[in-house]
Amino acid sequence: MRLLLGQALRPMEPVRYAKVFDSPEWGYQIKWDGVRILAHIQGEKTVLYNKKLRKRSDQYPELVQELQELFPGQEMILDGEVVVIVEGRPEFYRVIQRDWATNPASIRNLVQRLPIAYMVFDILYQDGQDLCACTFQDRQNWLRELAFKGTIVYPIDTVVEKGGSVFSAVVSHNLEGIVAKRLNSHYLIGKKSDCWRKIKNLKQQPFIVGGCLWKEGRPVALLLGVYVEEQLVYVGRVSAGLSGSELALINSSLTSNSNIRCPFTHAPRLNGEGEVHWLPPFLVVLVEFLEWTNDLKLRHPKVMGFSASAPEVCRI
Repeated sequence: MRLLLGQALRPMEPVRYAKVFDSPEWGYQIKWDGVRILAHIQGEKTVLYNKKLRKRSDQYPELVQELQELFPGQEMILDGEVVVIVEGRPEFYRVIQRDWATNPASIRNLVQRLPIAYMVFDILYQDGQDLCACTFQDRQNWLRELAFKGTIVYPIDTVVEKGGSVFSAVVSHNLEGIVAKRLNSHYLIGKKSDCWRKIKNLKQQPFIVGGCLWKEGRPVALLLGVYVEEQLVYVGRVSAGLSGSELALINSSLTSNSNIRCPFTHAPRLNGEGEVHWLPPFLVVLVEFLEWTNDLKLRHPKVMGFSASAPEVCRI
């Protein structure tokens, strides 16, 4: 695919990889928990696209302004992650609030309330040169030569060979994970490639059980929720990790609460996948999961067990 400045394109994606490894042929970067954004800087104009090819210039006006001031009159395409940092850590739901906003007044309010940072990890194009055919290592050299002097734009570090050390630092700071990138690899637009490997730091969090799905007369999956401000929001279902005793407890709760209404602010669409039984929002389970999706659902959740946590702490 020919790279065109200003044309929406799907970014290169990493594959999931199970184990951390060290290799002098690989570079390692922190994986930031945010929204993937490709920034097209075109002289006096900057356009932002997310990985679904949707424009996001209106959602992040301060980033557009910052890039224009950093690189006046230049042409380039940067690849990075927009994040909202809260107490030193990226908060995915906060950046999703920014990404979903469409009302101009709401956007202005969010700019003040939820400031962003743009974590730049690659460059695809600069001043007439398509850099996708260059190696990852060469593209990193191009990035280091740019004058990043802004307050919200940060080129992230690449550490060669020491994947284990980078991952240990990520775990100690409870960050999302790392991405290992082969130093001699090219940028493959719209492709998922083993040349990039994401290694996740699994998350754990308590969630409220708001109901369950039944099939063939028995519960088979829990419907999970979390408080967003004061609303109980449905975040997905989970069946992995459920033991027989846990299912028995769910069954007894259903027996004594047969007329409960849906506790979620918006009832989930389950497309006839089973009979739905709602529960009052007091039962809490600890769930391990890979990551949040862009529509605020859990990816690859697994029940670790019931939790003594109060329902009120189940929030983001």
